[in-house]
Order: sequence, then C-alpha cells, then structure tokens
Amino acid sequence: MSIIENIIILSKGIKGNIMIITKHGHKRIKERLGLPKRAQIRHINVVLKNGVLSSNKGFEGFKIIYHGFLYIFSLTTKLEPILVTTYQNSNSLY
Repeated sequence: MSIIENIIILSKGIKGNIMIITKHGHKRIKERLGLPKRAQIRHINVVLKNGVLSSNKGFEGFKIIYHGFLYIFSLTTKLEPILVTTYQNSNSLY
C-alpha cells in the first residue's frame, strides 16, 4: 500500500479525526479560500481524497493540486498528514 493510500485511509476517519493543520496552514486557508476553521478539516479530507498528486517526496511530504490550489503536506512519524500551507496554483512551477 502506498503512502497516499495510507493517508486517504487515515483521513477517512478510520482511526478517528487525526488531521493536523498548522497555525500557518489555518491562516492561509482562511486567507486564500475563505473557509472558517470548522470547515477546514472537512475540506482537507476532500482534497486528500479527490486531489491530484503533484509531487511526492516519500516520507518528507507531498503536494496535491485541487481546484486551482496547491496544498503542501508534511508527514508525521506515523504517516499522518500535516497541512503546512496552501498556494494559489497560477502556474505549474510548483
């Protein structure tokens, strides 16, 4: 099973609500997408489920593109995703 499959399984809530978003990530989602904190975890679960993998750095992290935004994730030692930040994907240089 790949890292992304593990992340999708974890984000579905099989092991409870384990999604982690950094303070910087919360600020950027609020600033760039306009989502309140209550909706951010649900949105990130949808991103992990339906987004397109842009790059995969193994155990260091990965990037996902979803609806014109680039989401940068890191991984904990237990392979749980941590949202680090979000960028508007105006070009594909990321």
